[in-house]
Order: sequence, then C-alpha cells, then structure tokens
Amino acid sequence: MEGGIREWTQEQGTPPAALALETVQAWALWFTAVARRLRPHLPRHEARRRAWASLRGVLSPVERQNGGQVAAINGETTP
Repeated sequence: MEGGIREWTQEQGTPPAALALETVQAWALWFTAVARRLRPHLPRHEARRRAWASLRGVLSPVERQNGGQVAAINGETTP
C-alpha cells in the first residue's frame, strides 16, 4: 500500500487520517459549544434548526454561498 497509513512510521509523526479525525472531532465539539451558547436565544425548535442549518451552510466548502445554495446543502427546497 504505497503512501498508505500502514507504511506510516512513528518518526513521521501523526498519520494524515488521524489528523483528519482530530479535526472533525474538534469541529464537532466547537459546533456543540456554539449550539449550547445560542440555545437560550433560540427557544423555538424550528428557529434553532434553521440557525444550525444556516451555520452548516456558511461553513460548507461550496464556492458560492447564497440563500438558495445553502438551502440546497441542507435539503431544503427554498431559501
């Protein structure tokens, strides 16, 4: 497996897959912390759901981020 994780040695440091996993875990913790801080300001479930969907859309890797594209990322039919 050329260039794979099996060939990764301790001298090379942390393997790329582990770094990616750490990044995903860090983002998940951050997103949870943000959600907890905003929850008192968004008491209605629908308002919270839309806020989180908007935040996910803004943080997504799409090139252009307008209302329609953010809605599409979150499975909505309209912005």
